Parts: sequence; structure tokens; C-alpha cells
Amino acid sequence: EEPPAHAIFILATTEPHKIPPTIISRAQRFDFKAINTDSIVERLQYVAESQSIAYDQDALAFIAKVSEGGMRDALSIMDQAIAFGDDRLTLKDALDVTGSLDESDLNALFQDVVQGDVHAAFERYHSFVSEGKEVNRLINDMIYFVRDTIMIKTTGETPTFDALVQYDLEILYKMIDIINDTLVSIRFSVNQNVHFEVLLVKLSEMIKEVAQTGDVVVNHAPSESNDAMVRRMEALESELRTLKSQGITGQSAPPKPKQTKRRGGGSTYSVEQIAKVLDKANKEDIARIKERWADVIQYAKDRDQKALVSLLQNSEPVAASEDKVLVKFEDEIHCEILKRDNEKKESIENVVRDIINKSVEVVGVPADKWMQVRSDYIDQRKHGKTQQTTSQQQDNVVQKAKDLFGEDTVHVIEDET
Repeated sequence: EEPPAHAIFILATTEPHKIPPTIISRAQRFDFKAINTDSIVERLQYVAESQSIAYDQDALAFIAKVSEGGMRDALSIMDQAIAFGDDRLTLKDALDVTGSLDESDLNALFQDVVQGDVHAAFERYHSFVSEGKEVNRLINDMIYFVRDTIMIKTTGETPTFDALVQYDLEILYKMIDIINDTLVSIRFSVNQNVHFEVLLVKLSEMIKEVAQTGDVVVNHAPSESNDAMVRRMEALESELRTLKSQGITGQSAPPKPKQTKRRGGGSTYSVEQIAKVLDKANKEDIARIKERWADVIQYAKDRDQKALVSLLQNSEPVAASEDKVLVKFEDEIHCEILKRDNEKKESIENVVRDIINKSVEVVGVPADKWMQVRSDYIDQRKHGKTQQTTSQQQDNVVQKAKDLFGEDTVHVIEDET
């Protein structure tokens, strides 16, 4: 209530509208603008060169674009892409980490749409999904693609990709409206695939209508194909609700491969492996590894193993047994890399072995999941011990009865209720 005169409180937020008026009335407000793309690229270049990291210029430009003016986000994506790749930061690594598409892939998708080949567009889209691309990210990439085409047409630059350059600005504006409407509605949908397919049909029908009439109709009536897609979407959503009411989970999207690069979900770490570490964890082993963990990171630095250093930089061992160690990673994607990439996993284990003179298996857990995983493990152990204790007590009562009245007199009847 009464801080000392020299104390200054700084509140940083990306959602100022959520700050109560009682706070705003007592504070000075400073709004920081988004950093321009050129400045972000320049900073990323400085970081890469100061760390002796080879990079492709296209990769830095892409990271700067998707960070949307946030330097912290740009550096975080760059760090993940370095850890994900090998000795060089490439555009493919950046695309895989963010789940985005290359402009050539987007160009091919729009070419299918404007040519009226919706079937080919559907197949191309589902191939993107099977590679681990996210629908939300894909829609954002489409908006950026149309926006870049508008910039090229208004500035007179030479276009790199030509799927949309032949269309007037009004048509491109309408495209952005249609894509953005889908982005908004898809957040509340149970079936994102159908919404995206309807989007492809809408864009194709709009282009077809412009070719026939020469007019851009803002609220044109759905075509027969569009009606069919809407009916299909409603039927699928109804079916999904029925399955959920029966306790069955339906899979609406094509299954993603095991090499998916996206965050979240239990697929990035193994609860079973974590439990195996915690079952035999002891204070001596974790104290020994914690004491030498900084040496493990320095060991990788001294040998110029940049990808390994980036992977271990913000890690911390949290539990260890005789032959296993559980490592907490700040970025969940690092856990996924450890789980999916056996080569990197073996490299870390080799470094740990060289430092502590003992072979151990390294298991990863995300920092934001660790406390929940730990709590669940403790609850399970308590539950298991309670059941075991109850069973032992029952056995003791039976044995005492047999000792008092004789084994021939006492009969144990199992309660099946």
C-alpha cells in the first residue's frame, strides 16, 4: 500500500484492455510499437554472426515476418529453428518449426483455386495437413500471400509468384475478407477441415463469378457446390456431437505423422518414461548431475556443437536415478526433438557420460508441464499405496481370525458388490 519512494513498479502486458481502471489511473502508460522487419532481420544477423551460426537470408526474413514485430518472438523462433536443424539455419527449418508453408506451395494452392480445380486444391491442402501444418497458420499464410500480391501490384515490383497478379485489387481485397471470415469462424468450429474446404470453394466460385460477370459481388448467394459443402459440414458436425455423447472421440483430420513439429499435447514427452525415472529417483544422483550440468553445456560449447548447445541452453535436470535423468526444457519443442531425434538424444547422453563418467538415459519434460506431471505421479503412488495398505489390513484380519478359531472354521467370502 505504501511502497518506499525509490520503488518503481513496471507492468508489461500485451493486453492493456484487461488492466483495471484503478491501476491505469495511478500509472503512466507507454505504448511500444512493433519493430519493423528490417530491424528484426538486422538483429537476427548480429546474433547469428556473434554465435558463429551459418544462416540463409531467406530464413531470417521469414522469421522476421512471422514474428509480427516482436523481437522476443523472433529470437525464440530462431533459437528453436537452430535446435531443430543441423549446423545451418535454413528456411525449411523455420517453416517446420512454425508450421508455415513456403510461398511456392501457397502459389500452387492459389493456382488450383483460381483455375477452378477444387479437387486438386483439396488434395494439396490435405497433403499439407499430413505433413503437420496447422490450419490456423495456413490461413494466416494465405492472408499474407494475398497481402504481398497487393503490395507488389501497388508498388510496381516484379512479382516472384504469379498466381494472383492478374486480378484487380478489388478482387484481392474480397479474397482477404473471405479468408479472414474463415479464420474467425474456425476458432469456434469442431471440424476445421470442412471450414477450410468451404473456403477453397468460396474463393474458386468468386473467381469463376468474376470471370463470367466482371463484377465482384460482396454477398453473393452460395453456389450449388458451396451448398453441398455446407451440408457436408453440418452433417459431420452432427455426427461428431453424436459420437461425443456416446463417449467416442472421432478423428476428423487426417492423422499427422510422428515427425510433426508442432507444440502441445502429450506426444512431445512420454509419461511412462518419466515415471520410470521417478520410480527410482534419489537425491544423490540428481545432486551429482545438477552440480555438473553447467559443465555439460560448456562441454558442448567447447566442441562447437551449436545445435546441441541451443537444445541444452535453458534446460535443467530435475530428477535422476542410477541409469536415467529427467531434464526440464523451457521450450516444449526441445522435448519433442529429444524424443523424436535419436541422434541428438545420443549426442546429449554421450556428453553427459563424458562429464559424470556414467552412462544414463536422458528423458525430457516441458517446463510448463513438469509440476502437473509430478503431481499426477504423486497422486498415483498415493492411490496405489492406499490400495496396497487396505489389502494388507484385510489379510491381517483374516490371519488373526484363523489363529483364534482355526483355519477349518474360518471361511473367506469375497464381496462382489
